[in-house]
Amino acid sequence: MKKVFYSLGIALLAGAVMITGCDSPSQNITDAKDALVVAQDNLKKAKDDSILAHQAAVAAYNKQIEANEQKLADYKVKIAKQNKTVRDEYEATIDKLEAKNAAMKTMVANNQVNATDSWEDFKMSFTRAGDEFNEDMTELGNKWEAFIHSK
Repeated sequence: MKKVFYSLGIALLAGAVMITGCDSPSQNITDAKDALVVAQDNLKKAKDDSILAHQAAVAAYNKQIEANEQKLADYKVKIAKQNKTVRDEYEATIDKLEAKNAAMKTMVANNQVNATDSWEDFKMSFTRAGDEFNEDMTELGNKWEAFIHSK
């Protein structure tokens, strides 16, 4: 039984060699050049797509940072009308949030991505920082709502 499989395997291998070996060397060179051109075109398209995706992500991150700045500015206006004790308490929280948002802005501004891994690491890091910021903003909002309703 093993001889049959070995014989069949050798016959298939010999047939494959004969079929692929029928092209002339000049035809093989032409095929290789064509394949190289296609591969280079695919690589260029992939690089262009990657650059566009990176630019779109950076624009979205900057938009998120601007929205965060606006939310914080809105809270500053709200607390400006309160007494000093309340202002001091909320200003401390807002200052921490502004520092986090500034750190996110710096992350985006300083991001020099040279490899896919570092871009993926950056996206995960920025997402984590954004999630923390959003949790803190939600906490601030809940605290503010509780304060307003307690009046």
